[in-house]
Amino acid sequence: MRFFMKLLKIKIITALIILLPLLSMASSDSCLEKWEEFSHRTEKIQLKNWIRTTAFNILSKNKDAAYPDIELPAQPECTGLFITLIRKGKVRGCYGAFTHRYNSPADILKDYIKGALYLDPRHTPLEKYELEETEIVLTVTSKPEPVDDINNVDISNFGLFIECEDSSGTVIVPAEYKTPRRGT
Repeated sequence: MRFFMKLLKIKIITALIILLPLLSMASSDSCLEKWEEFSHRTEKIQLKNWIRTTAFNILSKNKDAAYPDIELPAQPECTGLFITLIRKGKVRGCYGAFTHRYNSPADILKDYIKGALYLDPRHTPLEKYELEETEIVLTVTSKPEPVDDINNVDISNFGLFIECEDSSGTVIVPAEYKTPRRGT
C-alpha cells in the first residue's frame, strides 16, 4: 500500500519559507494552515538560525544552543517533521517521523537534525566543514493518506510514504526528490 502526505516545505538556509501546494484533506489542514501562518512571521528566522546553530553545535560537539523564545505553530502529534541536508545539489541526509518520541519541539528537531547528520544509512555523514555549503530543509507534513494509484501523486510536490508488506516503510520528501541529480 502506498501513501502520500500533504506537506509544507520550509527552506531553512534562506530567510524565505517556501510553501508547496497542498491537497485539501481536512484531517490535518488546520495544523498545516498554522505552519503556513508561521511562515509569514519573523519567528521563522529565529527557528532557521537555531536549526543551523544546532547542526553546527552537534558537529562540533559543543553545548546545545538555547531554543528561541518561539512557539511552533502546531503540536508535534499533529504533523510529521523531517530534516533534509542538501550539499551541492546532492542529498546528504534526511531524518524525521510522523510521530515523535519527544514532546518538546527543541528536542524533536535536535533529534532529527542529529539523525540527518549521522543516521541516514543511505548517505555518508556530513562533516563540519561541509555545513556552511549545506542547505537545511525542514519539511512539515500531514499524516500519510492512502492512494489507489501511485501515478496520481506528484512526489516532487507531495512526498511519498511507501509501506512494505513487512510493515517497514520509506519516506521520500520532495527535498530528496528535487535535486539536480534527479533532474528536477
